Amino acid sequence: MRARSPFPAGAGPLLGAAAGAVVGVVDGARAALVFGVDARSIVAVVALAVAVDALAGWALGAVVELVGRAARWGRRARAPLGARAFAFLVAGTLALTATICTVEATLSRHNRYLAAGLAALAAVASAVPGALLAPALARLVSRRGADGEARPPGPALLLVAPPVAALLGGAIFASLWQAPLPAPGAALARFVLRVSAPALVLPWALVRAA
Repeated sequence: MRARSPFPAGAGPLLGAAAGAVVGVVDGARAALVFGVDARSIVAVVALAVAVDALAGWALGAVVELVGRAARWGRRARAPLGARAFAFLVAGTLALTATICTVEATLSRHNRYLAAGLAALAAVASAVPGALLAPALARLVSRRGADGEARPPGPALLLVAPPVAALLGGAIFASLWQAPLPAPGAALARFVLRVSAPALVLPWALVRAA
């Protein structure tokens, strides 16, 4: 039996647009009060803010719905080990690349605490989409048909996944915060790769925790 989504198709964009419109009313009214526009201009300011925020909410809602449906589709089949390994390698590589780029962009900051925090945040933020979409990529690569109903994440997701993310993100943070920076060149490249390495396994670890 085909698994039914709890939300109808298109609900994500509609809900996102509605939420964006509400935020736009508040933003537009606040901007009108701050800049002291006249009464006739308030309507135009609010309408512009509603249009912009509703469009942004629609786009974000569409992305969220697409990711959610793809993740649900991927969980409806257990792909072979090779396909799963390939999918998590792709997801881990993307998370590793995002972390490396963040580390390289913040190496010159004098505030190493902030730089380490940004690197850890980039690792976790880039690993979450990979963890959601890796099962779908594995099923797509393996061309495996659905085994049955989508397997929802267990209750351990809320208990285990955050500590796992904090542990691996904390490893990146700790290794970058007070570590002495090597001289530019091969030694610096190895340092960046070493401190970013936990991001490679973070998507797999999040899925295993769920």
